[in-house]
Amino acid sequence: MKRAQRLRTDLAVCGLRLWVGLNLALGHGLPKLQDQDTFLTDERLRELPWSETLGWASMLSLFGGGLLLAVGLLTRTAAGFLLATLLGAALIALQDAPFVERELALTYAVALLVLLVHGPGTLSVDQTIEKRRRSRSPW
Repeated sequence: MKRAQRLRTDLAVCGLRLWVGLNLALGHGLPKLQDQDTFLTDERLRELPWSETLGWASMLSLFGGGLLLAVGLLTRTAAGFLLATLLGAALIALQDAPFVERELALTYAVALLVLLVHGPGTLSVDQTIEKRRRSRSPW
């Protein structure tokens, strides 16, 4: 791959990670953490088994996973947890909702699948850690 093309790809992946990660963390996770009672008593969540546990897992996944994704630390792990969270929201918690209410969660899920498969890209903390590990390894 040519250098300019690689740079464009790296910038695009970094932009995707930042946009999705910060939106999930600050736009979805943080508001739920700030108003836990409202989220944990939501009728759609209460209908699920282990609703409080799933609610907390969802809040922490959205906030913590979103931040990890944005900086590119444990990117594939964060993307996997977020993907599971958003698919759960779209296919289980919102299963009776109109498609338009599930569309955003599914759109995020597609972006997360891309990041899960592609990885964090070179402009990430993961890549910096990997470069340091390789430079110190005798193998």
